[in-house]
Amino acid sequence: MKKLSQLVLLILLALVTSPSFSQTDNCLDFDGINDFINIGNVHNLGTSDFTIEAWIYLESLSTSNKIINKGQTVAGTPSNAGYALRTSYSNPEEINFSVGHSDGSFIRATYLGVAINTWYHVAGVRNGTNIILYLDGVAVATANSGVVYDVDTNIPLAIGALHRGSYGYTSEFMDGKIDEVRIWNRALCAEEIALYNSCAITTPKPNLIAVYNFNQNSGLTATDASGNDNNGILTNGPVWKSSPVAPDNCDNILEEGFDLDNDGITYCLDNCPATPNPTQSDLDLDGLGDACDPSTSINTVVDNLNNYIGGIGIHSGIEKALTSRLSQVAIKFCRGQNPDVIITQLNSIIHYVQHHSGGQIPEADADYLIAQIQALIAAIQAGTVKCETEGAPTPPSGVFPQTANAESPGFDLYPNPTTGSITLDLQNYQEQEVSITIHNAFGQQVFFQMEGILKVPSINLDLTEQPLPNGVYFLSVIAEGERQVKQFVLAR
Repeated sequence: MKKLSQLVLLILLALVTSPSFSQTDNCLDFDGINDFINIGNVHNLGTSDFTIEAWIYLESLSTSNKIINKGQTVAGTPSNAGYALRTSYSNPEEINFSVGHSDGSFIRATYLGVAINTWYHVAGVRNGTNIILYLDGVAVATANSGVVYDVDTNIPLAIGALHRGSYGYTSEFMDGKIDEVRIWNRALCAEEIALYNSCAITTPKPNLIAVYNFNQNSGLTATDASGNDNNGILTNGPVWKSSPVAPDNCDNILEEGFDLDNDGITYCLDNCPATPNPTQSDLDLDGLGDACDPSTSINTVVDNLNNYIGGIGIHSGIEKALTSRLSQVAIKFCRGQNPDVIITQLNSIIHYVQHHSGGQIPEADADYLIAQIQALIAAIQAGTVKCETEGAPTPPSGVFPQTANAESPGFDLYPNPTTGSITLDLQNYQEQEVSITIHNAFGQQVFFQMEGILKVPSINLDLTEQPLPNGVYFLSVIAEGERQVKQFVLAR
């Protein structure tokens, strides 16, 4: 999956850097004294996920060069609510993304390592309780607020400064150039940020609520190309300058959610990004969807089904009847039994589930099991099912394969079973770049927690508001190229 995603990304990068999409580029140069752009009291993002991004070129490392700023001042109502990207806050080489809550609290994701006279692409992503700071397409810092902050404020949005609202003045001015400012009302994933920062977006797109290309060469208006017409007013004379960044146009590939194969699944969540797989079926839970997976392990499929059945909470006799029959199917398949016989046995299991659906087996769980077994039958008919060879490592029960060795420190989660709230003990991963996701028993990603540098020893996941049915789930933590997976049961 990773190699396929990288290949797709390289192809798309080649598309967007084609000379045929070249355009004239400018930016705005701010003097660090009193220049800024006043956008007005717009883009209140409440508790929604969002992304803010820009290209910057620092000409000095003065105190707190504001890039994009809304609120985060005691002059606002509520005090300190809002969001911001800025540099040089407490260290000359610092860049940070901060989010402030309506109760006055705030969090920052901070990175040290920016310098003057260099173009950087910076992005801040709020995804639930997590915030992630990206520099040149790479996640460099993250923070977790524990609760979702409400960022609404009556302070105007400003580019290049902090607007103090009713206090009647502006401060913390940017000394340098800014280009390609964008605000989205959803969390972009790492692949999208890496792809889109190299090109310009000049037309309306879903979830893009503001984009300022600064491609004019004169005037006092910063035009919003998102279609929302939230144009900015140039104040105190920021200067139009030529810009080398994002010289090409990516409007031709940037579609809703970036769905390359038009199967209704966004690129970042698609387990077959270049091949339609609308159900996201992944029988062996290896992270690669069945539509683009050359082979499926029957051992893993049956193991996953048996673990799912074990998490339903049905009568022990029904549970044993199902799990033993499925296990026998895998054994017979691996012994070379005729595929038609295997399919007949799988169909008999389907009939058994249908007989107990809505009674001994909850209807929704029965539907899941039937769909999974039918998918296995289709894979057998297509000749893409294999048996794990003797001596080969079999993936742990109910999960996609772990890649961490036995000595890896791993993580803990509790309570298990859970009614919706889970605490992750991640102290072994602190200060490492991690990716945390949850998958259901069919291999579909159903929850994204974070991707970036882990700054805290533990994280609380709140699944109470997520539309997830009861059953078995798998929490995956990837760090330094190794994956650790834990199974848990959701029982509301």
